[in-house]
Parts: sequence; structure tokens; C-alpha cells
Amino acid sequence: IKAQVRDGKHASEDGFDGELSVYFTLSEPARNISGKAFEDKNSNDRMDNGEALAGWMIQLAMPDNSQISTITKDDGSYQFGQLEPGTYTVSIELPSGWRSISPESGSYSVDLKGEDAEDRNFAIKSVSYSIEGMKFSDLNGNGANDGEPGLEGWSIQLSKDGQEVNSTTTARDGTYRFTNLQQGSYSVSEVDQSGWIRTAPKEGSYQIELKDSDVTAKDFGNHGSWAI
Repeated sequence: IKAQVRDGKHASEDGFDGELSVYFTLSEPARNISGKAFEDKNSNDRMDNGEALAGWMIQLAMPDNSQISTITKDDGSYQFGQLEPGTYTVSIELPSGWRSISPESGSYSVDLKGEDAEDRNFAIKSVSYSIEGMKFSDLNGNGANDGEPGLEGWSIQLSKDGQEVNSTTTARDGTYRFTNLQQGSYSVSEVDQSGWIRTAPKEGSYQIELKDSDVTAKDFGNHGSWAI
């Protein structure tokens, strides 16, 4: 902006005696996208003490389809700064065994315009599964659980990649259960006892692939040598 003045005594009508100029720069302000990543252990959709996830990768897809990423801090927070107005997609990179609770898709579409985009939080959970079954007394020796009584105190072993990772003992009703298992390949077997003949499974163990649901009815049947 330029202002020119004359006092009417010196400069001509086409001239001026003094001049003042001021310069302005007009630009669109840069914006930020921020939020936090946390493990929603109690499923309340907010970050509580001990739930912050540090060192997790957050990805940002730019309006031109290029991508950048950042890592969450100790308090679970992240930020992408100095962004031009436009449409962005921010997402969290989930390793195997985890799923996004909020947002369920694991990503946000963000239209940056007049203000920063805050509280684009990621609530995630560790996905775990269980394997369960029953140890039963196969009275008729047919290899099927026909509602026969359970056997208490039998040892059931759980293996992964050829190594035993857990074991449990059957309950009073013959049931057993392994919990908090991640996706993967497992083997479940029983420890034989003297005086009993295994009838189920014929292979002696179960080969199980945990993917997206619990596994049930992995029963072990044994026929006793004596009966009254």
C-alpha cells in the first residue's frame, strides 16, 4: 500500500512532496494434525493411565498421494505439522495380533481448512484367542464324546513351533482351556497315563491354526482297562 501527499506549495499537481509505502504478504496458514495412540484395555474409548503406546508408527497420506510417517512419543502422542490445506488420510500401522477399536477402520480422512485437526486418536487392542476342550472317559471306546463323564487331573500340553509354551490340568468336569493366545500355529496334546488307551484323537494331538476366532471342542478320549 502506497500513500503520496503534497502540501500545495511545492510539488506540482502531478507530483507529491512525501511518500509512504507499507508491504503485506497474504498466505494461507499452515495447519497441524495430531492425536494419540493407546491400548484401550478397559474398552472405554479414552486413554487412561498406563495405556499410552510409545514408538508406534503413524502414517499420513498427502493430497498428492505421497506418504510421510512419524513415531508416537512416550505419552502416545503424535503430530504432523506445517501442512497446507487439503484432504489427508492418517492411519496407524498395526502389527499382527492387534486391531483398531476406534476408528474401526484404523484411519481418518481429514479435510484441513480453517483450523488444526486435533484428537485424531487411535484406540487399539491386542487380539487374543483361546483353545478349549474336554478330557472324557470313552466308556464305549468309539472315539466320540457321547456325553460321557470327564476325567479330572489329566495334563494337557500346548506347543508352538515345536516348543511347549504352556500346560494345564483338566478340571473336575474334565474341561481345559488355554487363553490369551495370539494368532499362529499350535499343537495340543495330552500326557498319557498308565492303564488307559487313547481313542481320540487318533493322531494323538490336534494341529490348530488360530486366525480370527476361538477354537473349541478339542476333546481327548481315553478308554480304561477296567470298568464296573
